[in-house]
Amino acid sequence: SRYGRAEEFLRKIPKYCLEIPDERLRKYYTARLYEKRAWIKDYEGDHKGQVDLLEYARKPIEEIREKDRTQDEQDLLSTTDHFLARGYFGLAQQGINVTTNAYLAERLFEKDYERYQELRKLGQPRPHGEFYNLVWSARCELITGDIEKAIQRKEAARPFIKEQEQISLSKSFGLEAHLHLVEGEIHLKVNNFVDAREEFSKAREIRRNLSPYSKGEADACLGIAYTYLKEGKLLPAIINGVQAVQTYSFA
Repeated sequence: SRYGRAEEFLRKIPKYCLEIPDERLRKYYTARLYEKRAWIKDYEGDHKGQVDLLEYARKPIEEIREKDRTQDEQDLLSTTDHFLARGYFGLAQQGINVTTNAYLAERLFEKDYERYQELRKLGQPRPHGEFYNLVWSARCELITGDIEKAIQRKEAARPFIKEQEQISLSKSFGLEAHLHLVEGEIHLKVNNFVDAREEFSKAREIRRNLSPYSKGEADACLGIAYTYLKEGKLLPAIINGVQAVQTYSFA
């Protein structure tokens, strides 16, 4: 697969990182290498591998005092923490140490959200980062059963879509799709199957046509499948489940 080829290529790079004479750059590119390998694990659903690689990726940057880090180094640590949180979330979603992993994920999402808040104070807002950390935090709350807090996080994220559009001067279809996905998950959690299907369908439409992203489209298909499964409607549940796997083989 293309992920396998990418992993094979990335495994060849560490020896070149060791040849970088500048220690600071060597740490940066070593961390970047493991972060990219972790992305592959995230796409493949190997969240244990993802967590292991990202824990390793954080170390070279954390060895640099925070006040001495460049913005590139700080951004890399932010990305690493965000995807590390997604790794812990994925483990919780797979039923592995649910409470502990959901807690670890939420703490990291909150930590990364605080970084974006600091950038905002410096006059460098990045609303897409604030948005994603809040909606992923909402998903953590759903796993642990705090629906009210999940709704609060989701609603707190909503205004960042408009702000991001004003900054980028374009529609933020990806953010909208993720919001619909989370709204679908909230409705599903309280057995609001019709409303859940409507939100998942909106997310699927965006990810299929307006902001193509096969993993996001597959997540929406799976959401629709679960609504039918919980209603005892096996045929449409199977059809949507198959569509998810056909869209994204690691669904």
